[in-house]
Order: sequence, then structure tokens, then C-alpha cells
Amino acid sequence: MKLADDIEKDSSISMENCMTVFLASEKSDERNKEQTAKRLVDECRKYSVQINVNKIMFYPYVHLTSNPSNPNCALEIIKLAKTELAKEFEIKSASFGWYKEFKMHVKGHPLAELSKTF
Repeated sequence: MKLADDIEKDSSISMENCMTVFLASEKSDERNKEQTAKRLVDECRKYSVQINVNKIMFYPYVHLTSNPSNPNCALEIIKLAKTELAKEFEIKSASFGWYKEFKMHVKGHPLAELSKTF
């Protein structure tokens, strides 16, 4: 994919004690990327307070939807949200446009696993 991040073979990104956000944008998001990014930021802020974290990891995961947006839209939403969240949080993002593998340990917090669609 042309938009895929430039990465080195066997590179890795890690973050501990963070909120991991698996995300996918959909066709309907193409109409208003800024509004979608704002909602993403608002949701991240809301849940970060509830689980008391100041670090966020975005994990682009197109397989969450059967109606994905075009890659340009997805990447723009991610960039807009990261720029805004970086004002308050340490934020990283897994590589865009690549198949990835991940390891995760989830704490026993009541909100440790949550699914949202907007």
C-alpha cells in the first residue's frame, strides 16, 4: 500500500500501562473526518480519566469493519486525533498499512475491555 508507514524489518513499538485503541474508519467517516477525529479524541479523553492512564496506543485495525473507508481517510483521522491528544498524553501508533502482531496484557479493571462504535 502506498500509504503504509516506512518501517524497518522486525521493528517494534511498545508502550506499557496505556490505553490501547484498536480503530477502523468506515465509509461514512469520509464525509466528515474532522468530526470523527474529534469524537475519537473525546472518547479517548473520557476513558483515560476513568482508567487513570496518560498514555495511549493507537492500533489501526481495518478488520474491525466490513465497510472500511479509503486509507487516506483512515490515516487523516488518526493523524488529526494524535495531534490533538499529544497535547495531553503520550501517544504512539502501530504501523499503518501493515499486517502486525501484538502482545497484550489486560489488567482486571472493569473497563479493561470496551467496545465502542460511533
